[in-house]
Amino acid sequence: MAFLALILIILIPLAKPKQHYLVISAVDDGEVVFRARVEAGTRFSTTFKHSVQLSDWTDFYEITEDFEFRLYETRFSDFGWGFPSEPDPGADMEVTDKYVRYFNMNRVLASFKVSVTTATDTHLLEFGATEVDLIEKAGPGRLLEFRIDG
Repeated sequence: MAFLALILIILIPLAKPKQHYLVISAVDDGEVVFRARVEAGTRFSTTFKHSVQLSDWTDFYEITEDFEFRLYETRFSDFGWGFPSEPDPGADMEVTDKYVRYFNMNRVLASFKVSVTTATDTHLLEFGATEVDLIEKAGPGRLLEFRIDG
C-alpha cells in the first residue's frame, strides 16, 4: 500500500500540465510589470512610436510550441529613416497607403528587451482584450525584458 501511495505522489504532479507565463519585467530591479498565462499559439502585439519618424511601429508575436516568441508580422507607416526597406528572407511584404506590412516572418526569440522612453511616448502591449501602457506601468526610461516562465 505504501508503494502505491509513493507511485501516486510521483505521478500526480506529472499528469498536471505545466503552466507557462508571459512575464515582462524591468531589467534594473526585476520588477514585474505584466504577467499572464500563455500556451502555445497565444498571440500578442507591441506598439511603440518610432523616435525619428514619430509614427507607430507594431510587432506581432506568437508563443511557439517550445515556449519561445515568434515574430510573425510587423507594420509601420512608411520606409522612413531607420526602417527596413525589405522583409526578412522568406517573408512577404504588402505596401498600402496606410502602412508597410511584413508578414509570414519566422524570427524566433527565447526572450527580448524593449526600452520604454519618455512619459509622452507610446509603448503599448496588446494581449487579448487587455491593453497595457508599458510606460505608465514601468515608468519612463526603463529597459524591459519579455520572457516565458514555466
